[in-house]
Order: sequence, then C-alpha cells, then structure tokens
Amino acid sequence: MNNKKINQFKFWYFKGLIKLLFIISFSNSFGQTKGRFNDLNMALSNPDSVVVLNLKNKGLTEFPKTILRFKNLRSLDISGNSIAELPNDLATLSRLQYLDISDNRIKQLPKSVASLNNLKSIHLGYNSSIDINQVLSVLTKISTLETLDLKYDGLSDLPPSIAELKNLKTLDLSGNPIKRLPAYLTRINSLQILYLNNDPYFDIESSTEVLIGLNKLQELHLENDRLKILPDEIFQMNNLKLLYLNQNEIYKLPSTFEEVKSLQYLDISGNPLPQFELENFKQLYAPTLRINIGN
Repeated sequence: MNNKKINQFKFWYFKGLIKLLFIISFSNSFGQTKGRFNDLNMALSNPDSVVVLNLKNKGLTEFPKTILRFKNLRSLDISGNSIAELPNDLATLSRLQYLDISDNRIKQLPKSVASLNNLKSIHLGYNSSIDINQVLSVLTKISTLETLDLKYDGLSDLPPSIAELKNLKTLDLSGNPIKRLPAYLTRINSLQILYLNNDPYFDIESSTEVLIGLNKLQELHLENDRLKILPDEIFQMNNLKLLYLNQNEIYKLPSTFEEVKSLQYLDISGNPLPQFELENFKQLYAPTLRINIGN
C-alpha cells in the first residue's frame, strides 16, 4: 500500500471515528444510553427499553403518570423536584429495584408500594414533612429492602416498627437530630452500614450499648457530630471495619483502641488531637490499619 492510500485510509478511519463519537455524544445529550434515559419524552419513544430513568431536578410538581408505562424499569430517580404524592398504582413497576424520591415534598407512601417485591433501595431524604410511622408501615412489608435513606428528614426519634426491617443492610440517618439510638434497633440483625453523621445532638455514650448490639455492623459514620470523647466500650464492636470520626472535637483517643481486631480503616482527621500523638498513633497501627489523620 503506497503512502497516498495509507493517508486516504487514515482520513476515512478518523472521519468515521469522529462521526461515531458524535453520534454517541448526541444520543447521550438527549438522554439515551443502553436503556438509560434522563429525558422522559425520549424514554416514551421506546418504553419497553427503559431500564434506568433519571428525572432529577426537572422542576416536576407532580409524578408523571406516563412513567408507569415502563414495565422493565429497575431504577427511578425523581429526586430534587416538588412532588408531594406518588400514584397508587406505582406497584405496576413490578421490576423496580431502586427508587430515589429524596428532596421532594413527600409525606406518605401509597400502600401499593408494599407490593414492590423487588425493591432493594429507597431514598427518602430531605423530605422534612415525612410521616415516618406511615412510611414504615408500608416499607416493613417489603422483605427485599436492603437500603433505607432517611437523611435530613427532621427525625428526633425512630419508631419501634423500624426493627421490622429484618433484611436491612444500610440505614442512613445522617442530618437528623437524634440524641440516642433506641434499644430495639439491635433487632435489625442484618445491618452492616449505619450513617449517624452531621448530628450535633447525638449522644454516643447513651447509644454505645446499642451500637455494640449491632453484631454485623461493619461501617459506622459519626463524622461532624461534635463528639468530644469516645467511650472505651465502643471498641467492643467486633465486626467493625470502617470507622469515620472526622470533623469532631475529640481530644483523646480511648486506651482500648487496640482491642478492635477487625478494623481496617479509621478517619480521625479534623479533630483537636496533638499532631505528635496522631503521628505516633498512625505509626503504631499502620501495618494493619489505614488511618487518615489529615494534614
């Protein structure tokens, strides 16, 4: 092949490549990529192909009923809108696994949500008027539920019904003014990840026994809680792997820290601990533990 043909080949090759990239970019800009859509009208052009629908921050004031046409929908994000109610026939989305309705005006869930037998994750954060008792009366009937996000919902306590979420693995309570954890929380035997961060009212001393009772807990978030001390007993959490204590007011580390054999990562940055103590602490545990002490 002479140089002229090689150059022609390169020209058409790169021209074709640029055209392909343009088509992909054009498709993405209108909200369609392999079953993923972020434009409702585009999704409605081929409803059976819609698997993931993202309508976040679209200025919606009502739930678009046309969404119910997407029978293969597995993930729906309508967060960041002004929706106050979900339709009673939401259960027609029988394959739905992920539902994000955070940052809306949701107060209650329709009873039909209890029939979403494939739902694994629901995000209800930033709905300050939420009726937590009514919501839990629905969600406790979903045996597949593994993740519940209730961040910044203005909750000062948790109703006993939350303990009926027997298969829950992740619970996000961050940003709620919860002072102490109720003892019945330990009945959620499957809980592995717990967010209690951004709660200046949280009293860790009165909640330590509950935290210890969460036998399968592996990840605990207590950052930005204005904690000053850590009870020695906190390190009796035998399965804890990730502990976030950053951005608190902790001035002393517990002497029983070395008892936590399972711990793999610790973040203690942003606390008023002496730098030399942090450096010594990090060197002491560095071989087996990743530690973030900040700058």
